[in-house]
Amino acid sequence: MTSLAQIRSTFLDFFNARGHEIVASSLVPRNDP
Repeated sequence: MTSLAQIRSTFLDFFNARGHEIVASSLVPRNDP
């Protein structure tokens, strides 16, 4: 069975190989409405 980490890595590698930039997700501020 494929692990979640392997699926995520394959997904990111696919788009990275096609010129997309991998950026970290932004944080949601506390008390955001």
